[in-house]
Amino acid sequence: PLPQLSYTILEHDVYEYQIPYLYCEVKFKLGLVDKGVPVLKNLLAQHPSDQKLLNMKYAICDNLDKGHTRLAPKTLVIHTGEITFEWNPALPTKISGSEYMAMNMAKEFRDMGYRVFVFGQFLDEKDDKKIDYQTTIDGIQYIDNVYFSDFCLTYIVDQLIVSRFITNLVYYDNVKSVYLWLHDILPVGGDYRYIQIHKDKFKGVICISEWQKRYVMKHTKIDGDAIYVSRNAIYPKRFNGPVQVDRTPFRFVFTSDPNRGFDNFVEMIPWIKARYPQSTFYLFGRLEQVSDEDMATVKAMSEYVFVSPRV
Repeated sequence: PLPQLSYTILEHDVYEYQIPYLYCEVKFKLGLVDKGVPVLKNLLAQHPSDQKLLNMKYAICDNLDKGHTRLAPKTLVIHTGEITFEWNPALPTKISGSEYMAMNMAKEFRDMGYRVFVFGQFLDEKDDKKIDYQTTIDGIQYIDNVYFSDFCLTYIVDQLIVSRFITNLVYYDNVKSVYLWLHDILPVGGDYRYIQIHKDKFKGVICISEWQKRYVMKHTKIDGDAIYVSRNAIYPKRFNGPVQVDRTPFRFVFTSDPNRGFDNFVEMIPWIKARYPQSTFYLFGRLEQVSDEDMATVKAMSEYVFVSPRV
């Protein structure tokens, strides 16, 4: 029961969500389903779209699936997550690197014989603004996140790749294999203690370096055997075009969002310039994320530091 306190702050979430959640998980794993069901019902009444709770619900109920339709011999879904902006697959130069990587990964799986669906932020119909970037390009369907859960309840998904957000790890009957694709960050979307790893369906976490693998193991306690090191999406054949670009020695290019370490980059510029006098530095990104202090610093070095919006 919730303690009655007079003089200290109470973390209500511990009593209202975390303890009931763990109670349900333990009871279900022990096979004591009847003990956990009333608590799960109560949690779902308060959090009807919580995917971890829905995974529990669909794991213990066998009469809730909407369908088992197979759309192709092999179906793959990439869920790019709930990011802070809508993105248009038809304009790939305007999107972030992880979304661009997902588009190109989708093409590779398409060429391997999969029917591929990409879920993302493609739709916005609120506040008198109507955006719909849902489309089909090169045989790949781009569908808004709002339809993701229904899709997984209706169609068989052989491979589900979830970018970053642990809240999109779905273990419904129709979903056969699940991967968590972290790109270059830690998992997003809640307490790391509640990363549900299905004993059969969860196939692993995908990182891009041994350093990131160690970092993820430290912060999430996921076993190293479940973490695979892949690579970044620099694909040389994309750059073998008719235009030859001459190499510029000691040119440094920063292309990530400025809120991901640009202040560190700015601090390093004078040190690098002193060591390698011919150095030049280029920033491409959302300039509105650059602090006034950092912008003033780089403008004072405008002879060899250049800033530009994304291109």
